[in-house]
Amino acid sequence: MFCPLRQRLPAYAPVRERPFERVVYTMNDLEQLTRDVRGFATEVRTLGYSSVASGHENQFLELSERMIRHADHVDRRSH
Repeated sequence: MFCPLRQRLPAYAPVRERPFERVVYTMNDLEQLTRDVRGFATEVRTLGYSSVASGHENQFLELSERMIRHADHVDRRSH
C-alpha cells in the first residue's frame, strides 16, 4: 500500500520543501569564509611589516601568502 512520505514521517520530522536551499546557503558560507581568510591574511601581512614582528617578518609574510593561496584554491573549486 502506497502512502505519501509526509504521512509516513513522525509529526516532528521536518520535510524539506526545497532540497537545494541548504546548498546555496553553504556556498554563501564558503564565500564568506574565503573573504574572511583574505582579510585575516591582510592583517597578518600588516603585522609582518610592523614593529611587532621584530626580526620575524618573513614568517608573517609566508603565513599571509599561504592563507591567500588556500583561499584562492577554495574559491576556484567552489565555482
